[in-house]
Amino acid sequence: MKNGFFFAATLFSLNLYAQKQGQAMLDSLIASVPVSKSDTQQIRLLNKIVLQGIKINPASYLEQYAETGMKLAIKMKWDRAIAVFHNSFGDIYSNEEKRDKAIHEYEMALDIQKKIKDSFNICISQNNIGVLYQHNGNYTKAIEYFTLTVKLAESFNNTYLLALGYANIATVYIDQGNYEKALSYLQQSLLFREKDEDTENIASTVQNIGDVYLRKKDTAKAAFYYNQALNTFQQTENKEGLAQAYGSLAGLSNDSLTKKIQLLLKAQYIWDSTLPRHPNALGNRGSLGESFLLLAQKNPTAIIQNGGSKLTGKNIFLQQASNYLERGIILSKESNGINSYTALNSILSAVEEEKGNYKNALAYFKTFYTLNDSIYSQENKNKLADIESQRTIDVKDKEIAINKLALSNQRKTQIGLIAGIFLLGVIGGLLFWQSRTRKITNTTLLKLNTQLDEANKIKARFFAILSHDLRGPVSSLINFLHLQKEAPDLLSAEQVVSNQQKISNSAESLLETMELMLLWSKGQMEQFKPQIKLVEVNKLFDYLQQFFSSAENVVIHFNHVPGLMVSTDEHYLQTIMHNLTSNAIKALKSTPNAVIEWNAKQQGDKILLSVTDNGPGVKEEQLKALFDDSAVVNIKTGFGLHIIRDLAKAIQCKVSMQSLPGEGTTFILAA
Repeated sequence: MKNGFFFAATLFSLNLYAQKQGQAMLDSLIASVPVSKSDTQQIRLLNKIVLQGIKINPASYLEQYAETGMKLAIKMKWDRAIAVFHNSFGDIYSNEEKRDKAIHEYEMALDIQKKIKDSFNICISQNNIGVLYQHNGNYTKAIEYFTLTVKLAESFNNTYLLALGYANIATVYIDQGNYEKALSYLQQSLLFREKDEDTENIASTVQNIGDVYLRKKDTAKAAFYYNQALNTFQQTENKEGLAQAYGSLAGLSNDSLTKKIQLLLKAQYIWDSTLPRHPNALGNRGSLGESFLLLAQKNPTAIIQNGGSKLTGKNIFLQQASNYLERGIILSKESNGINSYTALNSILSAVEEEKGNYKNALAYFKTFYTLNDSIYSQENKNKLADIESQRTIDVKDKEIAINKLALSNQRKTQIGLIAGIFLLGVIGGLLFWQSRTRKITNTTLLKLNTQLDEANKIKARFFAILSHDLRGPVSSLINFLHLQKEAPDLLSAEQVVSNQQKISNSAESLLETMELMLLWSKGQMEQFKPQIKLVEVNKLFDYLQQFFSSAENVVIHFNHVPGLMVSTDEHYLQTIMHNLTSNAIKALKSTPNAVIEWNAKQQGDKILLSVTDNGPGVKEEQLKALFDDSAVVNIKTGFGLHIIRDLAKAIQCKVSMQSLPGEGTTFILAA
């Protein structure tokens, strides 16, 4: 379905050609140019050639006739004729889908027509610009221009222009899925065209009415209107109309996919030889792609006659679908046909899915979804409704001007309605604001409650550790000191030395515990954020080697590739490695020939750091501190693992462990 016919206004009527149609009429016009008696008559003939040629054979050779006519019009300083040929160039470029150039020519025509106050051709230019915006998917701009056409045509009661404007407004509503409004405008258009006995445009309107009934699932009425249009287009040799009619009739053949495809192929042959980038040509390609897909799914053994070839088999049908759709996407991109581009991507997504190419299917569907959402958004529909409402208001204003008494009454009514609507709007706005404020407040409170709950859990875990692991060492330390102070004679010299050593060990253990808790509590603060940078693995190993150089009865080995770098926070990772090494040394205190081995290597985009000891292995209660946030363990068996877990989580370092009783333990850091 073409969204309105492109017309440059005819400068005159030639009764000489009234009995001829189609190619015969075009040939007669071309033959008359060399024998025309004046420049004025030649200009009119050239304009008529372009108009007739676009209908039956929109080829690029028509441009030479438009150029000749433009030169003569400029030579004669005939502004009206100059504007008409700008429109002719616009028609030619539009049929070639050079839409930017077409709009430029129509706007140049419109400027001249406004200067000379040529109302008829102002309407023609506005209509043509609107059609181009509609083809680009800009329905708001399209209906603005169509409404301007109707409004101006009403001012001098031109039935031809009113019919044209109503028909084009209807096509916008068809595209938007508002079929009742579309049918109403088409019926108004048909009344005017029947009154004017405008045969070809009657056929075009009838074709559009058939489209509406087809979309409403009334196939009987759709078939009636389609066949009526087809007969007219065959008589007038209107190739574009024939292609549209065959494509429309194909829509009635869903019960026979082979018949439907044959009609679509017939239409496509005409489109490819005339207007391959026309939106309806691209829509026909989409129908072919969808029909071949359905044939591949439902009847792969069917036989399709395509020229001199016979097509059959699922893979052949799917490939045919891909060919028509992929070519259509290329043509729609070249012509900036956003509607066709969107629809073709949707169908090609289904074809690729049927082939099993799911990645391609997803890519095409994403393209369709993004564009479809923007074209058919509620915002666009609201804008169209606003424009339609504005036009209704304009019509009402005209009626009101005729009857002054009615005008006064309606103004009062309008003021009351506006006031009521405004009051309802204010109330609605206040309710919406109140609801939105409450929702935001509830969301904030929920977030704060969640944070408070998490903080309470951390505090509970913290105090559980304190009560479990600090009270015992401090109590033992105080008891030793009291005993030494109040009854020193009860202890022998050896016991005094032993107790002093125990006191010293307890104090050192307590200090170590406090340092670990301070470090852990610092890691829980929101402001304590890691600073990620590239760190040399060699530097981390040097730190460990120096710090634990005095460790007794333990041999520590470091293995890595020179120059290896890891992206992390140096202090976080250094603390984790320090704790793992310290834990390994403690685990090996009773192990003969104790060995700790650090290794570093690259695996994919990760650096793997591992520490292995040959000690007794890790107990199950210690592992809870590493993998269970709710675990409460003592300092010696798990608090260091709490720190490792929390710091590793902060720098997105994955910690894993391999351990067998009596065979040692390996911790692996993936940074």
